[in-house]
Amino acid sequence: MSRQRVLWIIISLAIFLVFSLVGLAVSQQEGSSDLATAVSLEMPVKNVAKTLGVTPDYLASEMGVSGGIDKEKKVSAYNVTQEKFDEAVKHILSHKPAVFKQFIMLGLCVFGAFFLLIWGRSEDGKTLHYNRLPYYVVLVLTIIASFWLGKSPSPMEGIVKLFKAYAGLYPDLLEKTVAPTLMIVLFVILVNKLICGWACPFGALQELANSIPWIGGSKKIKIPFWISNIVRGILFVVFILVLFGVVGDLKGVTIFHYINPFNMFDLNFAAIGVVICVLVSLIGGIFIYRPFCHFVCPMGFVSWIFEQVSIFKVRINKDVCIKCGKCAAACPSDACQAIIDEKAIKPDCYSCARCLSKCPVDAIKYGLKYKNK
Repeated sequence: MSRQRVLWIIISLAIFLVFSLVGLAVSQQEGSSDLATAVSLEMPVKNVAKTLGVTPDYLASEMGVSGGIDKEKKVSAYNVTQEKFDEAVKHILSHKPAVFKQFIMLGLCVFGAFFLLIWGRSEDGKTLHYNRLPYYVVLVLTIIASFWLGKSPSPMEGIVKLFKAYAGLYPDLLEKTVAPTLMIVLFVILVNKLICGWACPFGALQELANSIPWIGGSKKIKIPFWISNIVRGILFVVFILVLFGVVGDLKGVTIFHYINPFNMFDLNFAAIGVVICVLVSLIGGIFIYRPFCHFVCPMGFVSWIFEQVSIFKVRINKDVCIKCGKCAAACPSDACQAIIDEKAIKPDCYSCARCLSKCPVDAIKYGLKYKNK
């Protein structure tokens, strides 16, 4: 291993460490307070909502109060039990921004970008490209960080909270919703779905599950992308229609809340839908690549749209490619084949680097577009 390669590895690790330390410093400066003890049933609705950083309508929705709410009245006036109130407060606070975790996720993404763009490829072009170990280490770190720091924030939460804010459920639209979502979108445009592929904890669990070989072979099931994307798109549209009250008398209801697998990182399995979603995604993920990401995740759907214009991503040099199909065979989805076929709209690519390690003629890379003859 050359000095230059070692230097880039050290730089990548150093940047991750800097992001983590900055995030830790910022989170400590912000301080922490037990907001759960700062609110009570005998407080006016507007005061409880303000303390928790949500709108009165959102608070009412979480407490199961329907038919409108007078923000000047006490919460107890709506016959909300202490148990239901505590449950609502706990759920609202579980979504509060976690600056430390945000910086860790960004640091892991930057580490992944350096790996894919610079030091993951072998120097002599003959030995193994993109060794899987660094990728698996990052996935494990992502999972550990989430069990340590909780489910929030998560890529899925970003897009869900954005639409909840526009539905009038959050008072601070810019700081709590638009800014985090915009950051994710910009990252997708710059370096593809690195956040989903490297720094999403539930995506990481599915990735590791899919790395377990089948008994009797290592082949997996590839569901045609058009099928999974239609299902994911329909769920996304239903989510918006229900949230904004277009369908039924359910304004403010978030359908993804009932199947949110990220609850597992808070060890919260109170909703049976969450348990089913986690089990189906992880068991099914052994045979189907990232089923939750492809069939359900709203951020997966939105990031797929912006992924089409990513600057740095998997590229094929058509002048060198011998069409052996090894990269497409290694790809766990339809993404690589679509890249080879130069399709205008391509499936999700999670930057897993499987395809990048297989080309026998170095006709594939992660980077800017080739200037083919």
